[in-house]
Amino acid sequence: MDDSGVLLFRCTSCGREYQLALAKVPPGGASGPCKTCGQIIGVHPDGSLAGARRISTPAAPEQHAGAGPPTARPAVDPGAAPCPPAWEIQTEGQSLGPFGPDEMRELIASGRLSKERLVRSPGGEWAPAGSLPALAGFFPAEAPLQPEADEGPIGSEGGCYAHPSAPPAFQCSQCMRYLCESCVVQKALTNVNQPVKVCRACGGTVTALLRKPRWTPFYRDMPRVLTAPLRGTDGLLALGVMALLQVLKIPCRMAGMAGLAGVLILTVFQTAFYLHLIREVANGSYDFPEWPEMSQFLDMFFSFLKVLFVTIYSLVPAFCLVLVPGASAMNLLLGPRGMGHGAVAAPALVLAGVVMLCYAFYLPICIAIVAVFETVLPALNPVLIVRIIARIGMPYLAAVALFISLMVIARGVIAALGHLPMAGAVSEAVLTVYGELVSAYILGRVIYENEESIAWR
Repeated sequence: MDDSGVLLFRCTSCGREYQLALAKVPPGGASGPCKTCGQIIGVHPDGSLAGARRISTPAAPEQHAGAGPPTARPAVDPGAAPCPPAWEIQTEGQSLGPFGPDEMRELIASGRLSKERLVRSPGGEWAPAGSLPALAGFFPAEAPLQPEADEGPIGSEGGCYAHPSAPPAFQCSQCMRYLCESCVVQKALTNVNQPVKVCRACGGTVTALLRKPRWTPFYRDMPRVLTAPLRGTDGLLALGVMALLQVLKIPCRMAGMAGLAGVLILTVFQTAFYLHLIREVANGSYDFPEWPEMSQFLDMFFSFLKVLFVTIYSLVPAFCLVLVPGASAMNLLLGPRGMGHGAVAAPALVLAGVVMLCYAFYLPICIAIVAVFETVLPALNPVLIVRIIARIGMPYLAAVALFISLMVIARGVIAALGHLPMAGAVSEAVLTVYGELVSAYILGRVIYENEESIAWR
């Protein structure tokens, strides 16, 4: 308080200065919020303060035009101890303060003052707080960052840029480097409550990479693959229901046109589930999915038509075989009745084998496209299909070989049990459905395990 009875004080939160005549303070005291930060400041008639700090040697107020002389200030005792250093803080075009060392330390510790904020000593030049030696010690020590390189390796999804053998967990949003855990450091920022992870190379913020779990290739996981329809409630339910639908086809085939309609309806339901199985496994379901809702028969029927279309389209080379000159090729298609007494020529056998192999390799990937994308358009482009098969490579060849093996084994067992009236029919239904379920499961796993190579999403 100066000689004129004016109390000079500063808000302890933001440092804004105020002056108030004690004569205006009511006997019970007065309080109010700081105009800058909202801190509640209380003033008592005796000059004591709450939420504010008295200024012993305030700066002289600015001289306004028409105003009287500035209020006199008490002289500073030359023998008194020197005042501690003070700094002003620039914010939103204004300067707050001055603040003493303890106040600056508190502002830095609370996160309200960053290294980049401009500060100055009263009357000095503005500079970042972190560049002033007197304030640098108040900031917490950070892990050293590697110098940023204008050019250099950025790594890949298979390895960190600095540690190629380590899989990356993050990617920097600034330098686009792929980073492992050891190339990332946590840093506290003033505008967020929680510390964030930044790149050691450039200091930019990083984002976590979403990595799908790596599966064991199906050809190295054959026990799990072959027992997929037999594990868990979902697998057994699928096997049981699909085998029942297959058994119901037997009496339907003996009921004329109405029976054929029943066979068609049962086949539509079976096809819908096979497509559902391929789609769910291709989307990451490691085990058999739950039985789907099959109330939309029209949608299932259209899906069946798509599968029927790609099946017929895959047989185009076989249809073209009919146009090959020579009776041997025609006889091969017509079977023993058309062969007569002539022998089937070797070139026709080779040609027929090539055609059937093309069918065996072309059809599964087309069915997978129908299951995943619900469209037949890519199947009409043989170049695209061949390119996809080439990108998958050996896993697809192994899958097709397994499809053929399952079919041959099932046909052999069915032929051996054919003399048994009832047991033979049931065994045929169960083996047929089992082979088709395993084949659909394998096809879904091939698509999921090679999704990055196919690059069709």
